[in-house]
Amino acid sequence: MSEQVLQRGNAVERSRTRTIAQVAMLGAVAGVLMNLEFPIPFLAPSFYQLDFSEVPVMVGTFAMGPVAGILIELVKILVHLVTKGTMTAGVGDVANFLFGCAYVVPAGLIYRFHHKKSRAHAVAGMAVGTVLTAILACFVNAFVLLPAYGKAFGMPIETFIQMGIFKTGKHLRSEESDNEIHSKKLHWLRKSFNHIIVSAIPSGTESISHPRNTCSQRK
Repeated sequence: MSEQVLQRGNAVERSRTRTIAQVAMLGAVAGVLMNLEFPIPFLAPSFYQLDFSEVPVMVGTFAMGPVAGILIELVKILVHLVTKGTMTAGVGDVANFLFGCAYVVPAGLIYRFHHKKSRAHAVAGMAVGTVLTAILACFVNAFVLLPAYGKAFGMPIETFIQMGIFKTGKHLRSEESDNEIHSKKLHWLRKSFNHIIVSAIPSGTESISHPRNTCSQRK
């Protein structure tokens, strides 16, 4: 009986060690991917970055559960802070952690707590996580993160809003200018084509009427 208890204890300890190692490994991979972030041109200010660090976090959440997903998110943020630092006074890193948890926890709960795990459950979990993340982001950005950005950088909230409007407006203006240039080119081509046609018609009539005149003169 004691041997069975020891074996079970050793199995639990090995499982715990394996889980910790997997969380650390996936968190490190996610942290490296977070360092490979890039801005979204014409859509958002430069301090909004896009990366693929949630992929290993989601893999770990599906494999080990939502608690492991939260720990992987935490390790990811720590690796990012140690290797690259922060340019947002830590506000962006907190936002990344909150929104990452809001995305992976519902997905992990929906996927893990089904007797039959399938791709449909995974897709449904990620869809629910996306909706909840979007809803949470609206309120957290408006009432928490943007005021925190303003205090960290000593700037009013309206400045960050104007940065987003400037990016979007600049993109719209560039599209409008491109359309204007395109319409001007089409107008110039039509005008040139009409000028060629109009100038060609008199020369054609003269060449046709000339033999008639010569014939009448002969008569």
